[in-house]
Amino acid sequence: MHQKNSVIREFFLRAAIFSAALVLTGALTSCPSPVGDGGGSSTVSVSTVSLNKSATTLTVGGTDQLTATINPSDASDKSVTWSTGSAAVATVNASGLVTAIAAGTTTITVTTTDGGKTAACAVTVPEPAIAPSNLSYSKTIGSYVVGTAITNNVPTVTGNATAFTISPALPAGLTLNAATGVISGTPTAISSIVVYTVTASNTYGTTTTQIGVAVYATAGATVTGTVILPATVTNKFYSVIVDTDHDGDNGGQTAVAFGYVTGDSLTYAMENVPTGAYNIYSVVYVATTGTPGAPIDGDYNSVDPTFVNVSGTGTITANRVCRIRGATPPPSDSLFFWYPDFYKSYVVGMPISDYAPTWPHPWGVNSYSISPTLPAGLTFNTTTGTISGTPTEALADPEMYTVTANYQNGSTYTLIGNNVSPSAGATISGTVTLPVYVINKAYTVQVDTNHDGGDGGQVAYAFGTVTGNSFAYTIPNVPAGSFMVYAIVYDVGSWLSEPVSGDYISGDSTVLTISGTSTFAADRTLTIRP
Repeated sequence: MHQKNSVIREFFLRAAIFSAALVLTGALTSCPSPVGDGGGSSTVSVSTVSLNKSATTLTVGGTDQLTATINPSDASDKSVTWSTGSAAVATVNASGLVTAIAAGTTTITVTTTDGGKTAACAVTVPEPAIAPSNLSYSKTIGSYVVGTAITNNVPTVTGNATAFTISPALPAGLTLNAATGVISGTPTAISSIVVYTVTASNTYGTTTTQIGVAVYATAGATVTGTVILPATVTNKFYSVIVDTDHDGDNGGQTAVAFGYVTGDSLTYAMENVPTGAYNIYSVVYVATTGTPGAPIDGDYNSVDPTFVNVSGTGTITANRVCRIRGATPPPSDSLFFWYPDFYKSYVVGMPISDYAPTWPHPWGVNSYSISPTLPAGLTFNTTTGTISGTPTEALADPEMYTVTANYQNGSTYTLIGNNVSPSAGATISGTVTLPVYVINKAYTVQVDTNHDGGDGGQVAYAFGTVTGNSFAYTIPNVPAGSFMVYAIVYDVGSWLSEPVSGDYISGDSTVLTISGTSTFAADRTLTIRP
């Protein structure tokens, strides 16, 4: 019995020990796993960020790829952003590619999203190894008034200019910013017109330009105009001088405009010109090389200028025409010029399109004149020969006019015709056929009330020159009536005269009855006048 109880006690003791072991094992397996043992999930924070380089040097337009390294390598969030200290010097994209924009220094910074850790790379973009060029100013000529602040005169230059100088010194009260080249201030004393040289420089060289500055006691007039050249030029220096000596030479200059011209004309303006009588003299330096001065043969200069009287603060227009200096025009009888269409028909109260001549020669025209006087309301520009305006009175008959062009050492002329009708009329048009081929022969087509083709009775014309064996014509604003359309080609006789033997004429024209504003056809066939 005793032995049996011992066995039973041992059994229960072993069972209790086994149960305790099971409980202890369950408790241990239910505890959390330590970091790094591979059990469960966790976040690894960024501790530092570094770049593959701390400094780089790039030329303008060059690129460099920066690479960011995140520590620890198993950081959970490795995203970053990139930024530049000056986008004017260098930019950086989202992947760290740096692009140099202009000379200077800046810093590229990478920043981690997690924790805002940063690293930086210093970027140096050296000045390009070229000198600045193409220096110019917003105002080539500054005409200022004592006590009035000027509008900043700002330069533009190609390349990087790091310093600016000016010679001689500016008038009192005006300054040049040595870093930017801007001219500003308020002039305090009168100064005659002076030409200044501005120099822009950097380590590799310089560039220069010239500006003019004058300071007047009070505000004055503006002298402006157009200068017509005898031929097209490309990037040639010009000057326009307001000259009290009336000779165009050095001395007496009150105001100057200058610059460069490309084309066959230029416009200029000079402000605050004081009261006085002046010669406006212009030169385009085509043949001159080096520093422009007195024009030489081959340059273009104005001749026999019209003097202008300047007063007040208004605007005075002074157009000029240049000729080739030293060139001698041929005799006047070998020069010619013309107006398009030769004949114009206008209507009372209707503005006309500007009617200008073509002058195809290299010698400029000094002036134009016209005779007889144009119909009321129309004006004639003696500088350009242009007819413009709005006619106010009808003409009883068409009128012929002689336009004279005066040039160096001579003059020449051409004829034009016009008519002014009280109201719009019909149009007569047609084709005139010749019996032979002609070259550059004058013609006239007359709308004639006398039905005889002779002098008198003409109410409208078409005229010009023909090359070929036919030509077309159009005559607008023909009044109501019964007319003969008579055509002449002057192969032998003088233009606008009675035809002579050998000229080509139309015969026995069919009479047209005209009314309203319709178009009437009148073809004509010419024969040789016996």
